[in-house]
Amino acid sequence: MISTALKIQDATQKAVMDENIMKMAGFIYTHRNDVDDEMMAKIIFEYSANLSALVATLVSEAILSETQLKEMISEIESFEKISKEVLGE
Repeated sequence: MISTALKIQDATQKAVMDENIMKMAGFIYTHRNDVDDEMMAKIIFEYSANLSALVATLVSEAILSETQLKEMISEIESFEKISKEVLGE
């Protein structure tokens, strides 16, 4: 359990310190007074979405084996297919 927690912590730290994430954070800080509130909200939302996606990806890779990861992706694809069939897409 401690090992898993440490893997999650490490993955989160890697995501926060990721070069692209840091560039986005730097842009937000540098240009915080140069854009209107609506644009800043969009920029912060994009930053947050990118950081969250990267954290989820790195945590998944850290705690799941390759087989488990493939099974998870397969299940997600199955659910997407079912959803499209139900919605008639």
